[in-house]
Amino acid sequence: MSTRTVTVGDREIPLRIPTSYAVRYDLLVGFAVNPTRAWAAALGLCWTGPGRPGGRYGHNVAIYGGNVIDELVGRGIKLVQLQAAGLAAFDFATDDLVQVDEVAEEEGNSEAGGEASSA
Repeated sequence: MSTRTVTVGDREIPLRIPTSYAVRYDLLVGFAVNPTRAWAAALGLCWTGPGRPGGRYGHNVAIYGGNVIDELVGRGIKLVQLQAAGLAAFDFATDDLVQVDEVAEEEGNSEAGGEASSA
């Protein structure tokens, strides 16, 4: 599994993609609802090594992301400093989930067709 590092405050944090496809997909869906909490959740879920924030992930991106934000801001890290690291973690965790060409291919496979009927 690939790894990457991001900077949080003055520390280099190693990241690893979560092994669960469902958790990674939850991040993607969560981003549509609350982008800030989704990227914060991605940071917490990808963070490896000491100091991982957020406690235990309870399969709720918004709650977990809020916990990550509260904990890291409580450690004195500004939210704006977390944003770049969180967005990098989010992209890292979700990048290969859905490809644009796969979506375009599937759009043509619906029985309903691509156009609304006029009745």
